[in-house]
Amino acid sequence: MAPTRPAPRFDAFHNRRTVTICLSSGAEFNKIRADEAVRLGLCITPHNTIFPRQADILGVCATTFHRQAITLKFTALVVKELASPIVAGSSFLEENALTINFAQRQIGFPDGTTSHYPPTLQQLQPQKQHTPSK
Repeated sequence: MAPTRPAPRFDAFHNRRTVTICLSSGAEFNKIRADEAVRLGLCITPHNTIFPRQADILGVCATTFHRQAITLKFTALVVKELASPIVAGSSFLEENALTINFAQRQIGFPDGTTSHYPPTLQQLQPQKQHTPSK
């Protein structure tokens, strides 16, 4: 299996808890998995007042994350299942003045600092057992 290209991601903090924020520049909405919202102690507004026809959306929440001296605003849909605990879309990038340089695998922050993310995620492949010939 070929290695896969990971989404840009970086670590931040929420009330002294580390969170990994996965960036998705093509995502219209920010999302957070319900178990992560609970772990962080976020207040979840029930979904029936916001998106009544979307069964996978449990509600919405808002909070801030911190990375060094930077405060990052985050408002998201709370969902049952999500590949990463936190997926931040284009609205998060725009509101917090973040940039992604895909060629350099670099995330730019409004204070001028940058964070690099790895070029690939290595997939574990089963090793073929080599039997010595007689």
